[in-house]
Amino acid sequence: MASSSDEGAVLSVVKKRKRGFRSVEYKRGHVKRGRVKGLEHINYASKVVAKKKIGNDCKCKLKCFGRLLEGDREEIFTNFYAKETKDEQDSYLQALVEVVQVKRRRPQEMNQRSHVRVISSIM
Repeated sequence: MASSSDEGAVLSVVKKRKRGFRSVEYKRGHVKRGRVKGLEHINYASKVVAKKKIGNDCKCKLKCFGRLLEGDREEIFTNFYAKETKDEQDSYLQALVEVVQVKRRRPQEMNQRSHVRVISSIM
């Protein structure tokens, strides 16, 4: 027969609850959140990354920034970086991309593309 102290020891074993995981408190969480939100943050190499800002107008022949007003550009910029996750930002950009057939094929090149991606913006 087992002694009464052995029985008490067996019964006193209680399963412990696992602690929650708080990824935001770790460096990886801070870097990821700062990158997605466009905020100033410290990267993995411990260097300060500046806050994202709207860049200069492009110099292309399509005059992309000439089509949008400054207020519209700022609104698009703030809405994009207001998204909570990278997946939401990616789905937002994918909704703006449209696949169009190539208008003219040039047979002299060996490496040909069958589709061209066109990016449209919400105005």
